Amino acid sequence: TVAMGIVSATGRTLPRSGVTLEDLIQTDATINSGDSGGALVNLRGEVVGLLTTVIRSGPGGGEVRDVGFAQSMDSLRPVVAAMVAGGRFPRARIGIERPDEQHVEINPEVATQRKLPVQQGALVLVARPESPAAKAGITAGDIVVGVNGQPVTYEVPMVNLLKRLPRGARVDLAVLRAGRPIIVQLTPEE
Repeated sequence: TVAMGIVSATGRTLPRSGVTLEDLIQTDATINSGDSGGALVNLRGEVVGLLTTVIRSGPGGGEVRDVGFAQSMDSLRPVVAAMVAGGRFPRARIGIERPDEQHVEINPEVATQRKLPVQQGALVLVARPESPAAKAGITAGDIVVGVNGQPVTYEVPMVNLLKRLPRGARVDLAVLRAGRPIIVQLTPEE
């Protein structure tokens, strides 16, 4: 099936399931449930994005139509190149990436509910055993407020900063532990 797929915005971000999707193309292309992953092509037939997600309802609960998002090929190109060259694209992991399982992204509501000293960051729930984070001493209750000098915010959550990390490069995490700021250094693994 071919739809018009008119692009109304590029470079969009969208919070979704504990992560913030970045570098999205907003389009009116039809994306039915289970249909994500199709190509978004330009008039020359070049793939410019992969259809990723759709908005079905607005903040007030009303139905929304024709608001879909495609992941830009600019951000997918390194992944595709690695897959073609080596058959896989391993991500750098430190052991606290999984939202709502290993950490909770902090916003003002979470900060109030949990009586936290900051309005933004990532509250560690658990570090995966034997992970770089666990080996570096990250424990439940630590709050990650920065990754390599970049602040962790609700708009740019920790998981987005971590997914940009190169494997094998040292990482400095700015952490609040019992209200005191510390820097924890670790090296991500595949």
